[in-house]
Amino acid sequence: MKAKFLITGFALAFLIFIMHSYSLMFKGYVWNTAKIKGVGVSIYSDLNCSIILSEINWTMVEPGGLLEPGESRHQIMYIKNTGNTPINLTLEVVGWQPEIASEYISIGWNYTGEKINPLAVLPVDVTLTVSPSVQNVTDFAFVIVIIGSG
Repeated sequence: MKAKFLITGFALAFLIFIMHSYSLMFKGYVWNTAKIKGVGVSIYSDLNCSIILSEINWTMVEPGGLLEPGESRHQIMYIKNTGNTPINLTLEVVGWQPEIASEYISIGWNYTGEKINPLAVLPVDVTLTVSPSVQNVTDFAFVIVIIGSG
């Protein structure tokens, strides 16, 4: 019985050591997957509009791996006007988890305000930037909402 307890104790201690070492390996790094929602538009990951873009895994975006403080990553999305009138786009970022992440992480894009005609597709570069002074954020979640309105 004592041997079983001793082996279990060693296994538990080893597991705690591995988990602690793993957490130290990633200290100062950030990873994330963002959900994508379109209102009045459809959003795709390819120019042919055959693959719907429902999320961006920022750790898979070039150069890949965990996000470092001060780093930016870019993702091209193809936005299609699914309505029957020309529209303009707005981008909103909502649902930050944890809320403090919004103080250190920003989302931008290169959309310049041009009208998008019905059924037209516009490639847009979305950029995620992590502040060099990021603190207390090891992972985060949010939703990017692209709104098409006329």
